[in-house]
Amino acid sequence: MINEGRSIEILRDAKHGVCTRQQAFVRKFMRKYHQKMILELLKSLEEATDNLKKLFSKKEFQALTNLLADCQESAVQIGQFIEQLEGEQEQKTQRTSRTTIAYLEEYCELLYLANEELNKPESGAGPIKKLQKQIIKIEESVKSDLKPDKIEIVFFPYKASMWDSLESIWLAAKDDPACDAYVVPIPYYDKNPDGAFGQMHYEGDKYPDYVPVVDWQKYNVEERRPDAVFIHNPYDGGNYVTSVHQDYYAERLKGFTDCLVYVPYFVVGGYTVDENFAAAAGCVHAHKVITQSEKVRESYIKTYKKLIGNAQGKPEEKFIALGSPKFDAVINKKREDFKMPDEWVKMIAGKKIVLYNTSLNAILKGDGKYLEKLRWVIETFKGRDDIVLWWRPHPLSESTYKSMRSHLLEEYINIVGEYKRQGWGIYDDTSDLHRAIAWSDGYYGTTGSLLPLYACYGKPLMVQNISIIRDNNCSDLGNIYDDGDNYWIVAMWDISHVILFKIDKRHNQTEYIGGFPKEIVNTQWLSEKVKVSGGNIQNLCKVEDKIVPNWFLVKNPDMVNNISDCLYREFVFCKLSDFLNHIVSDETIENKTALRSKRMDVARQIIENADGTCGIKTYEYVKSEVSK
Repeated sequence: MINEGRSIEILRDAKHGVCTRQQAFVRKFMRKYHQKMILELLKSLEEATDNLKKLFSKKEFQALTNLLADCQESAVQIGQFIEQLEGEQEQKTQRTSRTTIAYLEEYCELLYLANEELNKPESGAGPIKKLQKQIIKIEESVKSDLKPDKIEIVFFPYKASMWDSLESIWLAAKDDPACDAYVVPIPYYDKNPDGAFGQMHYEGDKYPDYVPVVDWQKYNVEERRPDAVFIHNPYDGGNYVTSVHQDYYAERLKGFTDCLVYVPYFVVGGYTVDENFAAAAGCVHAHKVITQSEKVRESYIKTYKKLIGNAQGKPEEKFIALGSPKFDAVINKKREDFKMPDEWVKMIAGKKIVLYNTSLNAILKGDGKYLEKLRWVIETFKGRDDIVLWWRPHPLSESTYKSMRSHLLEEYINIVGEYKRQGWGIYDDTSDLHRAIAWSDGYYGTTGSLLPLYACYGKPLMVQNISIIRDNNCSDLGNIYDDGDNYWIVAMWDISHVILFKIDKRHNQTEYIGGFPKEIVNTQWLSEKVKVSGGNIQNLCKVEDKIVPNWFLVKNPDMVNNISDCLYREFVFCKLSDFLNHIVSDETIENKTALRSKRMDVARQIIENADGTCGIKTYEYVKSEVSK
């Protein structure tokens, strides 16, 4: 009987590789790939049988005998491999592969008889025809009797903080007895300013305790050929800040699986995605791309067709709207599901918590002004005893400074170090984003995919304006027109957006009128009506405390119809201090409750499977695809 090591070795030589000696003991179930490989080996026997005809017609009997022996050896190897895969399963379910094995044994007997007959001078080609018929019987048996027991799925996350974009799919897969699901965190590299690879990082030790992590050096995707591979990094070598290990580029992985699935690590607050995401390597090379909604899917398809076309598969079949596991993590988890360090528990006792989120976009666009803003925000929170700052910088912040803003790196490190040393606020660089979302009472920071996630909780959100670096700042006021009953005010939201609103002087009510391009500010229709003096500006600044809260707190829930409507935007009449006061205030509780409910409804309108079942639905879809 052929030993296990020799069986595996021969099969590896025959077709790419089935498994290694180390992995053989875990390969106890028939998979689609195994079935396909056996059928391909049987095709080789068919080709060998055709060669037998040629050798017989040429009367090359020694070569014929040698080829018959090779065929018998191959048949034995196939039988041994099937028994290895099926043995344990047969004991559990009484399932039998004996039909296929019996046909292989009959085939071996026919080979022996053929050798006896074909070497006789008077023999015809009848024994060869019997061999051909027997191979057909074996193939039919493999297709009907050796149906796959299990599928194998592997997840290749790289940053632990982005694991939430895959976790709920993995949870569904691991709970399926018909699936072997592996989580294999992969290494990634910082990129130097010249684009070369810098320091390597591996975060396999940062995943939750309930996630069984597999060493990336022990899982050989080329040999294992999983039925499906999940990734959340779409860039391959196209990111300026980091790169996953080259062995895990989407362009390479697609050659080792029939179903490479890209699940975006981010979510959008609307219905469109930037072109660079739609044309990223993950989208191009993946067999399937999971989108958070049907409208986002349509955006991907439109852009993909324009930039890529149909060269890498039909976009309508590639992009599938099933939701985002990131929303599952928000919807299905509560505050009590997360552990808190003891020092954090003491720090937040009896206080409100504001999550401060800083992004790479702010670093790149804000440059040195962003660091000035960062210092001001920290000082603003430091001066309050009723609110705790929970700062979560983007996990690639320091890497981004190193590779793209190196002249500011030292100052950024000093700001972080000083904040951590003072110990009055939380600095959270862990992989657990959702703990911060669940525990905080409000959000302040930059725009990005965290905003729609946070809106699912219904809690208040303010988008920071990096141009405001002091609380009583009237420098952003544009033109002001006093018509007697109202102030008509133009204020700059940021360097490219200007808004117009009016203040009812009698009732201290503020009404947002609309926005328009910055260029319109100085056009004649408005500037002719402006009546501004230094005294007017000072008066406005003095009454801000009366005006702003009235407008800020009575935001009409009926006017909240999209994610943008859920946000408060920081500007001169809507300051960070007002937002913090709003969070700690017990006033207008009824309105706060209505607003919270409306924010939650709006946030869940931008995703499919808003009941928290995206992971389940995605797994079921992929399983059906690989089982075809």
